[in-house]
Amino acid sequence: MSPDDWTIDSRRLQLRPFTPEDAGEAFAAITPGLTRYMAFDPPASEHAFAAVWSTWLPTIADGTDVTFVIRRYADDAFLGLAGLHRTADAEPELGIWIAEASARAWLWP
Repeated sequence: MSPDDWTIDSRRLQLRPFTPEDAGEAFAAITPGLTRYMAFDPPASEHAFAAVWSTWLPTIADGTDVTFVIRRYADDAFLGLAGLHRTADAEPELGIWIAEASARAWLWP
């Protein structure tokens, strides 16, 4: 399966595999408030985040662990990330996080 096969479009959102071009927006959205109840802390720098996301690319390419970028379809705004993890296992895992600024805009216009 190619990364293009993993793209999901809806009327309002697009989920597509993460690419290096998404790194800056993703890094900016990984805040202490976002990660408060997650199993990871915000990366200390964009360089540290690059060490993380660079490991995603091979697993996206082979379809074993796919990290999606969530974008608003109307304006391509970055909203968050979702992951389909351990796709070959009997019980894959789905993870999702929405950037705090996006969540506030949706919940408290």
